[in-house]
Amino acid sequence: MRKTRLTALSSLAVLLVLPSLASANCYSIYDAKNRLALMRLKANGVQLHKFSDDIMNGSYKAATSLYDEEAAKNAKFKTIYEGWKKFRAEEAQWFALSELSMDQFFAAQPS
Repeated sequence: MRKTRLTALSSLAVLLVLPSLASANCYSIYDAKNRLALMRLKANGVQLHKFSDDIMNGSYKAATSLYDEEAAKNAKFKTIYEGWKKFRAEEAQWFALSELSMDQFFAAQPS
């Protein structure tokens, strides 16, 4: 009986943990390959620029408008969207304090 429970718990743990490990691995590979691709582009003289504030603002407004329209006609979407907007606003405050400030600091350091 104990062996059966242990096996069931082990299988459950594997099902819960493996997707997280796969996701973390995927992001790690993505970040590493993008870094190398960026270095190749720069080495070949490609100049990269961030999107302008006009482009970012326009994209944000267009997306928000689309989400608002969908929420007005789809109650299930509205429920998810309203919760997500609250979460996004709270997360933005956290990331501005933690991740953004650290990223800006490291980006400003000499190579």
